[in-house]
Amino acid sequence: MAKMKKPESVVVKQIGTYDMSDLHEFTITTLGDKTYTLTYETKCAKIKINHPVLYIGILNRCGYRGSVTLTKLIAFADKNGLTIELEDASTIKDHEEIDLSLLKIAQTGNTWYGRYGFTNGIEPEEVDAFIHSPYKDSTYQEKAIELGKRLKRGEPVIEEIQELCQQVEDFLRTTQYTRHHKRGGKRTRRR
Repeated sequence: MAKMKKPESVVVKQIGTYDMSDLHEFTITTLGDKTYTLTYETKCAKIKINHPVLYIGILNRCGYRGSVTLTKLIAFADKNGLTIELEDASTIKDHEEIDLSLLKIAQTGNTWYGRYGFTNGIEPEEVDAFIHSPYKDSTYQEKAIELGKRLKRGEPVIEEIQELCQQVEDFLRTTQYTRHHKRGGKRTRRR
């Protein structure tokens, strides 16, 4: 049986009739299936557009911080009337065993994407009460912030962070939380 050849990436200057001005510094390639890769110095993002949804499959540092690329994708989506959807699978570089979304929730009450207007089913009041509740010798929030600082200093805290994140995950199972994040489009509120 002959081996199927992988389709070649093709550089595109236009995606349908969308306003591309916010993405002008990226090289954009496609395989022709509504999936696009944005590259700056390295691969920045992999997106799929199925109007009216722009799905972000991958978001990486690429010469830009991830926040810069995300901000550009948000501007692109807003100008073109697209809803953005993604699954939060963020980890800490060199520490893929740490679920960054859970650590961020413990530190701030929201995921990293939440500060950009993404929703994921959690109610701020529920999370706020949880992160301010006792955890060992402090609160979840205080411990998460402390562990984050210690990790940045290179201290061996992986197991402690994983234990704290497991507690956060156990709490989130009792809520409407989902790793699926959405920004734009029709929003529904839980009553």
